[in-house]
Amino acid sequence: DACLTVHLLLCPDPNLPRPHIFLSPSGVIDPGGEVNISCLVRHVAKAFYLYTSAIQWTGPPFKQGPLYESKFTISSANQEHVGNYCCSYHDDWNRFIVSEPSDPTELWVSDPGLPRPHISRRPSWVITKGENITIQCQATPSRALFFLSKRGSLPPKLPRYTYAAKGVSEFPISNVSLEHAGSYSCLYHFNTTGYISSEPSDPMDLVLSAPPQTLDYTQTNIIRLAVAGAVLLLLVLIIAEDRHSRRQRGLGLNNGGEAGIKLEVVT
Repeated sequence: DACLTVHLLLCPDPNLPRPHIFLSPSGVIDPGGEVNISCLVRHVAKAFYLYTSAIQWTGPPFKQGPLYESKFTISSANQEHVGNYCCSYHDDWNRFIVSEPSDPTELWVSDPGLPRPHISRRPSWVITKGENITIQCQATPSRALFFLSKRGSLPPKLPRYTYAAKGVSEFPISNVSLEHAGSYSCLYHFNTTGYISSEPSDPMDLVLSAPPQTLDYTQTNIIRLAVAGAVLLLLVLIIAEDRHSRRQRGLGLNNGGEAGIKLEVVT
């Protein structure tokens, strides 16, 4: 184990904060691709050690605010670089006394010779919150270990990998929520090939439709009162317009009668 190397070659100090390690880009690397392995810690560090398969690299740190970081670059990744990586560091006091190792991270390299898997889901239509779905990964090999990945990170309780049965691996999701929405892909590998895997499948987007909104009693009563008020106002306007029209017609008749009398007097 790569991280066990730290205990064999150096003396870990449990009082030192453990560093963090991550890859950029993460996920499966294409052959010949560049990958950066970064180690960082919120503590004074004079040097970082990177370990994998009993191989050790040493890197000088650089300071970014309260963090000390060291970056190790693999300019052309191949199958010789795959495996578990972890890192530790030493501070000012003694270079043989180091921190306990970071949690391991895995470096995978794809094999373009393996058939790419296909990803799908049941049901295939747009789903709403609370439904149950199953993500399926399928490939030509009948016995393989399939890995499911999601842009960002997998939601809790969602299995990361399953063994295929007859070339199909299923990842059930119960009670779908917003945290499950996103872009998924899958890949597979064989136990005999270590960290060599297929290329990822084409991405599949999981989109949730907005559920129909339900109104509570308060909202319903407010809407009813608003409609009743609008109808009442409309009736008042109709009655007022009718009275106004009647008054105008009455004034017209009176004016016409007076005019007729005046004409008779003149004659």
